[in-house]
Amino acid sequence: MRFGFGRHAITPPAGYSRFQWGGQSQVATGVLRPLFASAMVVRGEQHLLALVSLDLCLIHRDIHERVTQALREQHPGTEVLVILNCSHSHQAPVLMGPGSESYALDYDRQVVAGILAAIGEARQQAKPGTLALAQGMVSGLNRNRRRPEQAVDRMLSAVVASDAEGQARGLAWHFAAHPLTNMGSTAVWDSDFSGVTNPALEARYPGLQAQFLQGPAGDAFPLDWYFGQENPSWPMGAATTEYLGERLAQGV
Repeated sequence: MRFGFGRHAITPPAGYSRFQWGGQSQVATGVLRPLFASAMVVRGEQHLLALVSLDLCLIHRDIHERVTQALREQHPGTEVLVILNCSHSHQAPVLMGPGSESYALDYDRQVVAGILAAIGEARQQAKPGTLALAQGMVSGLNRNRRRPEQAVDRMLSAVVASDAEGQARGLAWHFAAHPLTNMGSTAVWDSDFSGVTNPALEARYPGLQAQFLQGPAGDAFPLDWYFGQENPSWPMGAATTEYLGERLAQGV
């Protein structure tokens, strides 16, 4: 098999509404950490798998369908599988489709074009290689937000793609926690903790592309947060984003 990696910026233009519970009409005034579509592509003789991480809160189904259809038209006779994984950052856009309050056709098109550009870059530079999986349990980095004493998924996983010389070229890491460590402190775009972890991993391993895959984070809050917690060890803010992002980079 052949593996390739690509990335394309998808940060919205100025004035687009940010997504927060109860803050849908608030518009972004700047960028703290840019938003990206990051793709890992696996190619076989008649197969193409694109695993794409999106620094977005939510997307609608039509985006997946448009990306898949475009790839099928580009690669007739090839079985195409596209997986889009949103980080769910609460300081990133929500794309709920036509008819929704947050819908913006131009930005929808920008996201689709960005996804296809990231996949195209990955496809063009795909090379033979191997995959390896590593997993381990972490503690103190997420918590059940409704029932603090009950379980959440504390597995930290990483899929590493290496080239024929054994050099790691791509890494997709998987963790479950709501990315809202800096929500509400500033009216800016922010990828949250994954925007700290990915650059840290890429600085540690030159030539590597790192991307985040969100896990079952529905009731998983970061660190020791839960509903009703009045004195968390790390309150919401930029320092908490840095702390959690760096801890996850160390774990990976």
